[in-house]
Amino acid sequence: MLETIREYALGRLVEAGESDRFHRRHADRCLTLAEQAEPGLIGPHQGAWLDRLEADHDNQRAALSWLARCGPADHGLRLGAALRRFWRARGYMMEGSERMAALLSLPGAQGRTTSRAKALHAAGWLAREQGDYGEARALFEESLEIYRETDDPRGIGWALVDLGFLTRYQGAYAAARSLFVKRWKKPARGDVE
Repeated sequence: MLETIREYALGRLVEAGESDRFHRRHADRCLTLAEQAEPGLIGPHQGAWLDRLEADHDNQRAALSWLARCGPADHGLRLGAALRRFWRARGYMMEGSERMAALLSLPGAQGRTTSRAKALHAAGWLAREQGDYGEARALFEESLEIYRETDDPRGIGWALVDLGFLTRYQGAYAAARSLFVKRWKKPARGDVE
């Protein structure tokens, strides 16, 4: 019954010429919730935020699908990146990886922006968690390049940390250590990394 009502309502929105505006507002609401939840997905309120995102998961899926088809690519990248910890904690890593790949391949998502860097990092994180180390490395390295281009020290640090963990998982302990050391050492002016 609810599906029938939903389809009827969407049909009426299309007839009224309001469909795009509705989908945009819906996607904006989903993005706001996901970005609000993101820092809470670590720490004492993690369970409450995971439950809230789980209850809203169908809305998040609908928003991601619309953003991949019609919406601003930047919003899709931001939404996907904000959901990475939720996808991991609730066992949606394959879905998350597929959605991130689709979003990252959008024509409007190719700019060297912080949103793309964060989405690449999230996709790399999901790939690493699923044991796809080659894909994870490529995603982390591109993310690191963009973070460096945009002079984002926090992003650079997190990309180096996750490259370090990935390298450690692959048994290259000395190389992993050097990545962790780079994370904490700020290069002097004129130094080459």
